[in-house]
Amino acid sequence: MSELRNQMASELRKLGVKVRRDVKVGNWKADFVIETPSKGTFVIEVKNRKIGIPDVLSVASIANNLSYPLTSFSGSIATTIAPSEPVWQVAADNNIAIIIFSRDPEDLRLKTSFINLVAEIEVLGRKLSGLKPGRRVSFKQIIDNLNNSHVINETLHRDLMYVWEIRNKMVHGQSISQSELHDAIKRADSILIALHEKMP
Repeated sequence: MSELRNQMASELRKLGVKVRRDVKVGNWKADFVIETPSKGTFVIEVKNRKIGIPDVLSVASIANNLSYPLTSFSGSIATTIAPSEPVWQVAADNNIAIIIFSRDPEDLRLKTSFINLVAEIEVLGRKLSGLKPGRRVSFKQIIDNLNNSHVINETLHRDLMYVWEIRNKMVHGQSISQSELHDAIKRADSILIALHEKMP
């Protein structure tokens, strides 16, 4: 597991986000606590084994103890082995994302980059929507609200929905090609530039 954690730490450092390792949060210890440029905070736990429901609940406890729950999931588990269906369900019920990584370093790089971009997009989307921290709504609702209130145009709305579709495929264990990830990352970068321009 230490090798996977070290690889994750290396990729996070390359992204330039603020990262703390082995952080004590309540009665638990988080592998990584990441702060996005717009001050969103989320947790990544790394497990190089098949995870169970207790793993999900511990990450949920860590996430719930964080003081800045702006994202629709403030905790995620990075693992190399797909869990059982009941574990996926408990994760969904607790807003915990499960990210399955292959042994390919490029897969780790792309998915780490993507989940960080998505976290930042969520933070900015919530701020533009005027939502208070901690209010639980889906990001699709936020996107639709921004579109209906004409904060974003149809092109940006379409790109946001595409990025969110790829995000949902990833966190539900569906197969995603590297070309899809490259495309999603490119769109996410453009989305962030557009959202930053709309910030007051």
